[in-house]
Amino acid sequence: MSIKPCLKRCQLGFFLQGLSFSLYFAWAAFLSSCGPQPKTTPSPPPRLEEIEASLTKAQAELERGCYLGFREALRTLEPLISRLAAWPELKARVLPVYVKNVLLLGMREKELGLSTRTLDSIASLIAQNKELAAMADLYQVARNMTVQAKGVMAFDDQKFESRLKIPDWKKEKIDWERLLAEEAEREKNLENRARQDELAAYCWLVSYLNFAGTRETQLKPQELLALHPRSRLIRFKLAISSTPVPRREHLEELVAEEPEFFEAHYFLGEVAMRRGQLLTAEKHYLEAKRAIPESPIIAISLASVYFHLEEFEKSLEAYEATLELLPGYREAMLGRAICLSYLGRHEEAIKALEEMINLGYWLMGEAHFWMAWNLAALNQFQEAWPHCLEAQGRLPTNSQVFSLSGTVALEINDLAAAEKNFLQALEFDDSNAEALVGLGRLEARRENWPRAGEHYDAARKVYETQEAQVRAKMKEIEAAEMAAARKEALLKRKALQLEKIALTKATVLFNAASCYFNAGENDKALPLAEEAASHPAFKEKAADLIARIRKERKFVAWLIIPRRERDIFELGAEQTVGDKKNTQG
Repeated sequence: MSIKPCLKRCQLGFFLQGLSFSLYFAWAAFLSSCGPQPKTTPSPPPRLEEIEASLTKAQAELERGCYLGFREALRTLEPLISRLAAWPELKARVLPVYVKNVLLLGMREKELGLSTRTLDSIASLIAQNKELAAMADLYQVARNMTVQAKGVMAFDDQKFESRLKIPDWKKEKIDWERLLAEEAEREKNLENRARQDELAAYCWLVSYLNFAGTRETQLKPQELLALHPRSRLIRFKLAISSTPVPRREHLEELVAEEPEFFEAHYFLGEVAMRRGQLLTAEKHYLEAKRAIPESPIIAISLASVYFHLEEFEKSLEAYEATLELLPGYREAMLGRAICLSYLGRHEEAIKALEEMINLGYWLMGEAHFWMAWNLAALNQFQEAWPHCLEAQGRLPTNSQVFSLSGTVALEINDLAAAEKNFLQALEFDDSNAEALVGLGRLEARRENWPRAGEHYDAARKVYETQEAQVRAKMKEIEAAEMAAARKEALLKRKALQLEKIALTKATVLFNAASCYFNAGENDKALPLAEEAASHPAFKEKAADLIARIRKERKFVAWLIIPRRERDIFELGAEQTVGDKKNTQG
């Protein structure tokens, strides 16, 4: 017998044997599943003492009134709610505190620019538990509350696009009116409850101030504070809702009472920022960011401080950190692009702006302006021109948009468009130096020397003002309390800025002098040329121009001296006044 048939029979035997074992184990598993299963005994509920201890701890955290307190209370209550799922009577003791906790945390997150789903966790609880019916109005207020925003940050583009496609605007109007009526009724009910219930008072304030901040003037804050004199919730809401700036005294009180009231630092930073106190604002923003690093409005506020301090590298880092927290945040995208522009990283800036333009809707005028700015910096003027036109259409009263458009038009030799844009820029800001210099260049091309000189001279005055402003800023930096290295870096940056302005001013001085000289107005030309000569870059050029002006003035003077006096002048004769009169006679 050959070996191959034997091997095949062996393989077949092993296969059948394996198949029988598999069927056996499958059948055994089926029989075991059909038999009686052991009952699982639920774990015993937490002891009442443990529940009360957790509730006491959570209540203490809630009474702190701050974001970290609300978050810590939730860490205590969430596991407890989960453990009590099978014990409704015990769970009912915890639910009111838990729901209050979620409401407060959800609203505080919105006040800090955090768009979360925290409030979603209590929607079904309120609907399914009759004992929580009183929380329904509070939940609706919290849910309708808008997320604190700096620019376009919490808005969904897709929702915006869907609203543009609403088929029945009449129905939409009826629904909106119904919602307003419901909110008015809810607000009235909450106002009545606010006299006894601190949380209801807080929610009433939220509802009252949610859509119309100006209504704050109609409030009587002292009455609310009299009802809840030590309420941190009421003081905080009144402080941050105050217009035009938050109430600093309430915020400082809260920080003194509760050192971990870090969100108060954010709003204190807002107060300082509006007063131009950049270093104070930075200090408060950093304190807030230390405890609430997840807030995009705190991150972008820091970026803004660094931008105004002209620390563009740090500002760029802060804008990028903001975008990590909230991708697509338009203000952060624009800020990042502007920082890249000022740092001379034009290709990167153009790429960032292209991404922004492709997203559409928001800050398109600004995006097109900076796109044109960067393209012009790369001498790509033809490519920049369409972006100038886009920016004009979206920012029709922005002086800088029109002056940039004028500069680009001048570079592509469209003098009519250049003049139109420069004049439009000056209509919105008569101290726009770029527009004044552009008009000077334009009139010089036309050889309209007197007008060119006037524009250059007007630009010179603007640069003098800028020099004074930079010097004042340098004195402010010198007096500020900051790290020595940082102060030195800021002063160095300002000194370089001052040098650049001085060079630009010397340039327009020389150009103005040259234009007046060409126009034959030497009396105007000479003092401007002498001032230009004080700058090292124009010392030789200006000296040459001064010599030409004086020579021409001397020649003109020689032409207008009477004949007899000219002869004496040429001979260099010295005569007394009496002799001069005799000669003339």
